[in-house]
Amino acid sequence: MTTLRSAVAKVSETWKMKIAQRSFFEKTIKDFNFNTGYYNQIGLRWHDIMPRNAVVEEAFRRLPREEREDMDFRLARATLLSANKTILSKEEWTKQEEDVPYLDPYIKLIERELRNKADWDNFISPRTYP
Repeated sequence: MTTLRSAVAKVSETWKMKIAQRSFFEKTIKDFNFNTGYYNQIGLRWHDIMPRNAVVEEAFRRLPREEREDMDFRLARATLLSANKTILSKEEWTKQEEDVPYLDPYIKLIERELRNKADWDNFISPRTYP
């Protein structure tokens, strides 16, 4: 668990550096694209709303408790705001620096586990066919 948390911290730092190194033109386009998105206006992150599949569901299941509770809070607040047809004040919007791809280390780990499992499931012993 500690290594995954450090991986999430590393992804967060890398993400912030990536944002800081953008050119002016790229930054302008990305800012416009991000600020016109609805999910950040109701306090969500991209990984909160990403399309679900078995790998993503398993990644959500493996999240640490506090991160899972944070995500549940964001989803509950977003549902309430959406039902009331309102958005958060501009200061409370999710900022690009906060919209860290926090599930990436978990998704990569699960995909690696699935590849290893598939390799072992398809393993043919050299002794079987001399």
